[in-house]
Amino acid sequence: MPNVVLAPVETLVRHTLADDAFYYFVLARHFPTPAFDAGVRTTGFHPLYWVLIGPVFRLVGGSAPIRFALLLLLAAHVGTGLVMWRVVRRHVGPGPAVAAAVWWMVDPHVRALALLGVETSLATLGVMALVWAVDASPATRRHALAVGSLVGLTFLARTDSVIVTVPIAAAWLVKSTRAIQCRRLVPTLGLSASVAAAIACPWISYLVAHGAVAAQDSQVAERLLSARRGVTWSFLAPVWHYVSGHLSYALVPWVEPGRLSPSIVDLVGITAVLATALAAAGCAGARRWLGLVAPCAGGTVALFVAYALVLHHLSAWYVLYACLATWLTVVVPVIALIAGRLGSRRWPLSLRAVSLLAAVGAVMAVGWTKQQDFEPGQLDKYRAVAAAKAGAVPAGARLGALNDGLVAYYFPGGSLDLDGVVDPQVISAIEEHGMCQFARDHHVDWVLDDPGAVKRLLALGPGLSIQPVQILPAQGHVVGERQILVELSTDDCR
Repeated sequence: MPNVVLAPVETLVRHTLADDAFYYFVLARHFPTPAFDAGVRTTGFHPLYWVLIGPVFRLVGGSAPIRFALLLLLAAHVGTGLVMWRVVRRHVGPGPAVAAAVWWMVDPHVRALALLGVETSLATLGVMALVWAVDASPATRRHALAVGSLVGLTFLARTDSVIVTVPIAAAWLVKSTRAIQCRRLVPTLGLSASVAAAIACPWISYLVAHGAVAAQDSQVAERLLSARRGVTWSFLAPVWHYVSGHLSYALVPWVEPGRLSPSIVDLVGITAVLATALAAAGCAGARRWLGLVAPCAGGTVALFVAYALVLHHLSAWYVLYACLATWLTVVVPVIALIAGRLGSRRWPLSLRAVSLLAAVGAVMAVGWTKQQDFEPGQLDKYRAVAAAKAGAVPAGARLGALNDGLVAYYFPGGSLDLDGVVDPQVISAIEEHGMCQFARDHHVDWVLDDPGAVKRLLALGPGLSIQPVQILPAQGHVVGERQILVELSTDDCR
């Protein structure tokens, strides 16, 4: 909380915000028009977060809107922990509920994923609230309204959430068939589906009107750019290592990111699975709990399989889904097993007291652990934009970037998004290797980005060339992500 409210903007840029957060912030400035580049409507965002922060960004300047957005995401993250506490308390007791919820809220890696400035915290809150809603049985009209509303709202938070929420709702309906008559179940199902459809309908209609019902602009662009880089990911191993690496740092947060070898990461994953099996075998409460959360875990696995086979792209904040599933299927059962053993009368009171103190100490240690910086090059980009504003870019020149979030937010007049994530007119240029002609038609004179992004841009547009490179001020944080400013030449477009 103090970091979000009191920290200088440079600190938030350096330690907290992803570049994609600034895509939302620029979109929010144009609220209620869903446009990033002036006059060009996009589907490359998720509407709930945009609607919640849009009025603030439209009306208030300075750093206050950014802090508001982060406070909103922090509230969603804490809210997920509180809902988790309520559900866990019912099944495995108050002690495990407090331990699991507090660990979720203070874990530095999970907290960093939740506060990247993007929408996933809202989606995980919706998923956790849905697990709470389906915990009651049989299905009543009130519960049907709650389930339908949560499925619809979570869809607005992230459209891919349906892969997680639909199995949870379906399992609830199947469970309800054992308790109520079929003639009562059909109206209940209809009510849930109608409420979910009514909430989701405006966004679906917008996607249909803009030809994006199968895939949003951001998904199409990310898949195209991955293919251009030779990343097909038509197999699951890269996804497994990426996700399991993040989960390992969430479960072992005192280890500095990047220090765990792939074999250690795999070992942590195998240990987590074995720990869950042990908890299920040794604790009846853990078995009942796993029965409740299994649809959520299954839906999450299906979601990451879809990322691997269809989208061919993963961003760090997607892993928050996996963190929630891990907490529900691994952390809670293991804590329940430990709590059950500590509560046994066979254990001396002194040993139970020592164990309790050790648990409290572990949670405090987790809370004080420094969170990972997912995009440490952001501070260099922030300072590079300041240099561009100070005269490195001639007045009236058009600026562009592949990683355009922060650049567009802070550069006067914005800059043109060149990766198509929030600008659909760029997608055809990427598909046809026509970025050179696109830059000429839109008068893009300069590009500010890291060297790797500039190299990828040149590959997208045969005929594009650059003038001598100007390296903008960097503080030596991440050499590979230092920013360069280049003047584009489109004289040889073909």
